[in-house]
Amino acid sequence: MRAPGGLRALLLLLALLPSSPGAPAAAGAPLPAVAGGEEHVNAELVRLGSAQVMTVPPNVRHAELFHKLAVEAREHRRGLWAVY
Repeated sequence: MRAPGGLRALLLLLALLPSSPGAPAAAGAPLPAVAGGEEHVNAELVRLGSAQVMTVPPNVRHAELFHKLAVEAREHRRGLWAVY
């Protein structure tokens, strides 16, 4: 079974990432924090409802921001929250 919005999230991610070669993350592995120019890519994916928040210590620097953005996305039924 495919995850709702999975293809949309992938296309958004590819559009937000700066164009530079690099090794992709292993399948199912959490993405590291990525900044694309002025934008924080992970924050934008959460804000659009195309990603869920998963905080893994010690990587907690942006946890509060991600949580706030996730709540807003859910309240406004953006992205994957539109189907629930």
